[in-house]
Amino acid sequence: MNRYSCVFLMAVTLSCLIFPRTHAAATDDASSQNTISCTVLEAHMIPNLGVSVAVFHQMSKDEASRFSALMKEHSDTSVQFRTADGSWHKASVARLKSAFGRGLLLFASGSADLKERDGFVVKFE
Repeated sequence: MNRYSCVFLMAVTLSCLIFPRTHAAATDDASSQNTISCTVLEAHMIPNLGVSVAVFHQMSKDEASRFSALMKEHSDTSVQFRTADGSWHKASVARLKSAFGRGLLLFASGSADLKERDGFVVKFE
């Protein structure tokens, strides 16, 4: 990871921690227009910042255009994501412009444990 990537990651992380948003209660409606199933491509934990990061994309290739539209509309905003155990977690999401069809999920390290190839559901707010 180069110096500029680290600075960007730290800036986004700090803004998420300093300016948290109020989240509406999440529902289990996976068919919602603002909800999409995703897969983790890479996952990293940054212990000294207390932040975890996951690079992800849509689970189904058929959802690629909808995923792209959601990421363009909701980049740099708060989201919720549901892990395999059914728990919802707060996070921030960013569209990776340099990696076609990829998103970056930032969340508190202790809140969830995502690993490569894990599936999860993202609810864009």
